[in-house]
Amino acid sequence: MPCSAPCHGGSSAALLPSFHPERTCTLALCPSRNVTPALRSAIFPSPFHTPLPPPPSPPAPQDGTSKMSKSDENDTSRINLLDTPDEIRRKIKRCKTDSVKGVGYHPDRPEANNLLAIYEAMTGRTKEEVAAEAAEWIGWGTFKPLLADAIVAHLEPVQKRYHELAAEPEYLAQVLREGAGAADEVASRTLGEAKRAMGFTMPGDIPKF
Repeated sequence: MPCSAPCHGGSSAALLPSFHPERTCTLALCPSRNVTPALRSAIFPSPFHTPLPPPPSPPAPQDGTSKMSKSDENDTSRINLLDTPDEIRRKIKRCKTDSVKGVGYHPDRPEANNLLAIYEAMTGRTKEEVAAEAAEWIGWGTFKPLLADAIVAHLEPVQKRYHELAAEPEYLAQVLREGAGAADEVASRTLGEAKRAMGFTMPGDIPKF
């Protein structure tokens, strides 16, 4: 059973997983066989997509061999978008580390690699830039506060905007209503065109005999 509705007028589904366009293409071929391919294509244009590699998963702070997961029962295994600065600092302080002197990248240091990767993402610096900075750190005691501060600063504008929107439930409800209305208008128009193409007479149409 197709699980996606086709986009009226055609669109590029470049960011969708491949099964979404595939299901949409299947649905586009569903109308009556009496509908000509040209008319079917005009009503349900098949989408196209550009396959993209999956984005990397953020490393888990508590395990050098795992990735962050919101389904993990252990809340300290991840940094949540709405974690308070104190919660973030507490989680980073408890991050698993190793006993090797200094902080730096190394194939045999998964914990260090993970935390440095998070630092890269939060600061926007390259691996080479972080490695050069890490060479000046005395150890984990120097690095962890820097990492926590970077995460807090990175999430601050996201959290600020979230709380601004959460404080305006009427505005959010209005946005949802407008979005639902716009989607319904497009869907209704497409459904009407599909029914007419299959021989149905819609309200207001002049019957054809």
